Amino acid sequence: MTAGALAPGAGAQHPAPPNTRIAFSSNRDGDNEIYSMWPNGTHVRRLTNNHRDDYAPAFSPNGRRIAFVSNRAGNFDIYSMRASGGGVRRLTTDPAYDDDPTYSPDGTRIALERGDEPTRDIYTMSSGGGDERNLTASSWADDWGPAYAPNGQRIAFISVNSGARFVFDIRPDGTDMHELLERAHYYAPAYSPNGRWLAFAEAGGVGKTEIFRYRLADGHTERLTHDNVGDFGPAYSPSGRSIAFEASHAGGLDIYRMEANGSHVQRITHARGDDAYPAWAAR
Repeated sequence: MTAGALAPGAGAQHPAPPNTRIAFSSNRDGDNEIYSMWPNGTHVRRLTNNHRDDYAPAFSPNGRRIAFVSNRAGNFDIYSMRASGGGVRRLTTDPAYDDDPTYSPDGTRIALERGDEPTRDIYTMSSGGGDERNLTASSWADDWGPAYAPNGQRIAFISVNSGARFVFDIRPDGTDMHELLERAHYYAPAYSPNGRWLAFAEAGGVGKTEIFRYRLADGHTERLTHDNVGDFGPAYSPSGRSIAFEASHAGGLDIYRMEANGSHVQRITHARGDDAYPAWAAR
C-alpha cells in the first residue's frame, strides 16, 4: 500500500465534521482563552493566545467571526476575530467595563453591557465598532446580559433593582421596555431559535442555580436541570434541539449538553480548570 493511502474502513475513524461548533472560554492553559470544539466535545481548538483574559465568545450569524471580551489592552473591551482565530479587531475603547457581546440576527449590530455593578447599561453598536447607543440609560437599575430575539425585534436582558432580579426586554432602539419574568439569577438569558422559549438560570436550591425555560406565549415555565450544584449560561443549538450550559458538577466548571427538554445530560469538557460561556455557531 502506498504512503498516504487509506486502509479499508479507515474513513470510519474520521467522521465528517458537524455543521456547527461550540466556542467557549477556558483557563485550562493558565489564563482565560477562547477555544472551540465539536458539539460532542472533541476536536478542541485554541483560538486566542496571549497573557491576558479572553472570554464570553459570541458567533456572528454567518459563523465567520466571534465577538469576545478581552483586557489585552489593559481595559475590558469588546473585540472580534475570525472564527478560526486571528484577524483580531478591537471594537470598543470606552474606559468602562464592556462585557457579554451578542450579535443581532442580521449581523449588523452587537449588543453588550457597559459599566460596573450596580450601574450597568445595555448598549448596541455597529458590528464593526462605532455608532454606540445606550438603550437603558433611563432604567435606574443594573442592566446586563443582553440577548437578541431571533427576529431581531427585541433584546432581553437581566435587570436588578433593589436586590431583586428580573428579565426585561426592549426594542433595539431603546423604546418599549417591559418585564418578562420576575425571576432570574445570573448570566444572559437565551432565546430558542424559533423564538418560543427563553432559557435562563434561577435559584433551584440553597445557594445553587438551575436552568429553566419560559414559554413566551403563555408564561409556562419548566425546570430543565435538577442536580442542585450550579448550572449557568444556557445556549441553544442552531436547531433548537439541544442546550449547552456550564455547571460545577465535578468541582470546577465544565460545559455540558442536554436536549431542549432537559433530558440526556452529557458532560462534554473534561480538562483541568474552568470551562465556561458556551456559544453555538449558527452554521
